Amino acid sequence: MTGDDVEQATRAVEPWVTAGARVGFVAKGVVFAVIGALAMELGISGFGAATDTGGAMQTIGESALGRAALLAIAGGLAAYTLWRFVAAATGADEDGRGFPSVLNRLGKTLEGIFHGALTVQAILLLMNLSRPNQDSADDISALVLRIPGGRWLLGAVGIGMAGFAVYQFYRTTILGSLTHLRLDGVSTTVRRVFDFLGRTGTAAMDLVMLTIGWFLLRTSIDYDPEEAAGIAQSLASLTYEPHGRLLLGVVGFGILCFGTFQLFAARYRRIRLVD
Repeated sequence: MTGDDVEQATRAVEPWVTAGARVGFVAKGVVFAVIGALAMELGISGFGAATDTGGAMQTIGESALGRAALLAIAGGLAAYTLWRFVAAATGADEDGRGFPSVLNRLGKTLEGIFHGALTVQAILLLMNLSRPNQDSADDISALVLRIPGGRWLLGAVGIGMAGFAVYQFYRTTILGSLTHLRLDGVSTTVRRVFDFLGRTGTAAMDLVMLTIGWFLLRTSIDYDPEEAAGIAQSLASLTYEPHGRLLLGVVGFGILCFGTFQLFAARYRRIRLVD
């Protein structure tokens, strides 16, 4: 099969993947909005608990929409995952050449892996084969540490996550959060609201990603899987800092902004599989 054949096949499925990816943005937005809202509740009132993507999907599954909502989330996340992997392979949505291009492709690949894991998580919850596990980061880290070179792999992942979080924060600070949105006909006021949600949400998620990366790096250095942390543990760790509850509430608000921004992205995001 030639390169032209691959491109032609990719263009043939592009409308379907595009539609699915937009559903994926909605699914992603709802999941992270729930995480942010629960973190805000804990930060403001001291009641409740920080949760991760599994806990958020479990909350959604127990809502009035229940299994139908989980099914829609699983399908949307699957299409979103496919889009990120194809975009990483084809170079679609590139913002530059050279090293920035490499970082962008790496970021798309990591997004694909992350959202693929979310898809599996949603399917398992849908099939009643899994329940949210706050110690999943510990379990995964323990498995990685047992394989040859696992300690170095875990450290590399931690450094990669932290590095990507810093790069993404820098990029959003310089370029804003609207570079991939098609906003023809959208008023300046609405653009500013979108940009605020995108910048605030990205900053909060970068802080969470940086914290997870740091915990993974500590895990590899100390050879202790109990030091690993996922989203829920990273959010909970903020409460141990000075003015911790206030900090958690602010970060929770940021994650809620991130989720809301994904809902807008479902409508306005430029989605391409090939350039």
